[in-house]
Amino acid sequence: MPPPSKPEPGRDPGMADRARKLNVVFALTSIGMLVAFTVMIWADYDREWKKYQNQFNRLEVTVTKEQAAQALGKVDATRRQELQAELERAKQEESQRKGEIKKAQAERDKLEGEWYAIDQDFRFTKAEIDVARYDFEEAAHKNLKSAPAKQKRLQDLIARWEDLNKKLEDVNARKDAADKQLATLDATRIDAEKKSKELFGDYNRLEDRLQKIKPGLVTTVRNLPVLDLANPSLKVNQIMPSNLQDDVIFSGTPKAAKACSWQARKCSIVCETVNSRYIMRE
Repeated sequence: MPPPSKPEPGRDPGMADRARKLNVVFALTSIGMLVAFTVMIWADYDREWKKYQNQFNRLEVTVTKEQAAQALGKVDATRRQELQAELERAKQEESQRKGEIKKAQAERDKLEGEWYAIDQDFRFTKAEIDVARYDFEEAAHKNLKSAPAKQKRLQDLIARWEDLNKKLEDVNARKDAADKQLATLDATRIDAEKKSKELFGDYNRLEDRLQKIKPGLVTTVRNLPVLDLANPSLKVNQIMPSNLQDDVIFSGTPKAAKACSWQARKCSIVCETVNSRYIMRE
């Protein structure tokens, strides 16, 4: 039989066993912490009021869709056809005048760049005038020899500022003229779009509201656990009840009450849809 191996000098023979046990303990505690943190996050996320808010959100989406359909149905069919024909005519005119409109727009963009340069120079010159005036007044107060030179620099800056002011007024006048020319060339389209906004104003407003409150991928991501700490769509709103006040220095001060339109059972709030608005009342 071979002789038993001798342990290396300075090496602990039980170190490997202790390392394995330590790895097992570390793994079990890590799993326990993961489970504990998961339960904590879910307990904080799974609030009872979110169920009511989701129900209210679905109700609000349904009602808004119905209101949008009603608003669209109120639009006169004849006026809608006339407006559509006017929009088509505006597109044809815009296509025919495409070259003129492009040229006028290029001139307008050029004037915008010229105005920006003059305006910046005008503002910076005004700041330099303030500094030069302070330097001159200080030199004059102390009877320094440099006072005349500083005075001349101040006068030069004022003359330059006045000249820039005239240039600014001129470029503004040319900008206004260019805007009027563009409006004249595109008058049919602008008028048609204005009529469209007036005719479909209620419908467009309700559609915009529907896009904001309608659940989707963005709201789902915003309301995920942990991510809902940033900017969730499901959150408790504050209302200002008329009969809830604090007595502050002998005067009634309105007090904010945390309440939810979806917590009908707890907050005793009745939701009514009147003229596309939800009126909250106790």
